[in-house]
Amino acid sequence: MKYKIIFIAILIIMALSVVACSKSGTSATIIVVGRHANANMFSDVYYNEILKYIEEAYKSGGYVRIIVSDGNPRQDENNKFVFYPSDEPDRMERPRAIRMEAERIVEALKNEEIRAKSPENSLLEALHAAERVLNELELAAKGEKEFKQIGKSKIIILDTGIVTAGVLDFTANGIDKFNFNFSSDEEIVELATGIADRLNSSRQLPDLKGADVDFIGICDVAPPQTALSPVEKNGIRVL
Repeated sequence: MKYKIIFIAILIIMALSVVACSKSGTSATIIVVGRHANANMFSDVYYNEILKYIEEAYKSGGYVRIIVSDGNPRQDENNKFVFYPSDEPDRMERPRAIRMEAERIVEALKNEEIRAKSPENSLLEALHAAERVLNELELAAKGEKEFKQIGKSKIIILDTGIVTAGVLDFTANGIDKFNFNFSSDEEIVELATGIADRLNSSRQLPDLKGADVDFIGICDVAPPQTALSPVEKNGIRVL
């Protein structure tokens, strides 16, 4: 069934990301938003997690961008955010200023316009879009007097993790027929690695080296999508 593909989705996306040693510089945070019909409404818990991510990222100033993930992933051109240390030069007042800016971003994310326009989810293509935006921000930072370079990159995927379109469409690859309940972690890793290797050999994987990738809302599906069993949820925690 479709929801079982998220086991592999996590492994492959984690395989795309190699967390590099931190360097000095500003931050770039990309938020990939699905908000598909098969997902529960985003809870305050999710938004609070994002708020903490942004506050941490903005300690040295930084950029935040939003990508909508559906059958045609794209950057939200109407919501682009940046925080410069000079926006609040008073160090005592800066935490409050950062919190206010982070809350502004969260309020933008709550806008129902920022959601998938089609039922499909092409998560790999969304990550390609994230790669392009990160490259653009790297160039932008070099031209900024206060930034110079991107020191830390993070991609936050706010979605169930179910991929239904693009080259990473697990249903088309037959992965929905894989019996996760009776497979070892090693077998799941082997399957995921095989797919990642095949996509890499055909140059279809984004280069996310140095970016930290995190999921929020993984497995949080809504009817009529069948809920995950405790065994399957535990399998995701193991992965």
